[in-house]
Amino acid sequence: MEQELQEATLTAEYRFDDGFLMRAELRRDWSDRDVFTGPAPGDLRDTQDTALVGFVWWFGDKKGAW
Repeated sequence: MEQELQEATLTAEYRFDDGFLMRAELRRDWSDRDVFTGPAPGDLRDTQDTALVGFVWWFGDKKGAW
């Protein structure tokens, strides 16, 4: 039997200044089977949510949009 997996991702980006930005990402994965681990050993679920915040800093002579 085949497993059906799907995901959706929402990403936002904020540029503080030239050379420094922040990205925030929310992701939801889901399946037609319980395959994602829960908080306890053996606790399987059919969805998984992930949140991420990242900062990017670069330096050099390049200015403006890449």
